[in-house]
Amino acid sequence: MAPMVFRTWGVYSSLDVGEIVFQLVGARQLSARPEDRREDFAGVDLLGALAQGMDLGVPQSPRPSRPTGSAPTEP
Repeated sequence: MAPMVFRTWGVYSSLDVGEIVFQLVGARQLSARPEDRREDFAGVDLLGALAQGMDLGVPQSPRPSRPTGSAPTEP
């Protein structure tokens, strides 16, 4: 689903993703090291990897367990 969302947003390449990242860095929503550059995103097929469902090595947090038993009742 991510590739479809990115296309809707006008994100077509990994350089577009890099631009988003560095806009967020500029807005102080993300941080970057001094050696990080927009060009680091060049030549990476991030959108293709997402389309294929590749494991990008991003750790997933465990989903909270749901209580079992009967459905909640209203007071």
